[in-house]
Amino acid sequence: MAAIGKKKLAPCVALKAWRARYGLTQKALAEELGISPKAYNFKENGLVSFLENEINYLVKRTGLTYEELLINGRKERG
Repeated sequence: MAAIGKKKLAPCVALKAWRARYGLTQKALAEELGISPKAYNFKENGLVSFLENEINYLVKRTGLTYEELLINGRKERG
């Protein structure tokens, strides 16, 4: 698990579940966001935080709340 500074980032579980429910790949969502599949993977898995504009897009696209998406990069894991 990667850490930024002293904080450990949590993977965005709600987003992974949403993708699975609708059969979307990380590559497909990465293309929608205009980022590489590798960058998307890092963000979804908590290695890097999503940018504000990406979070805004994902809220509109997925119907998930800001809180569900902001878990990535905002909460520490034990």
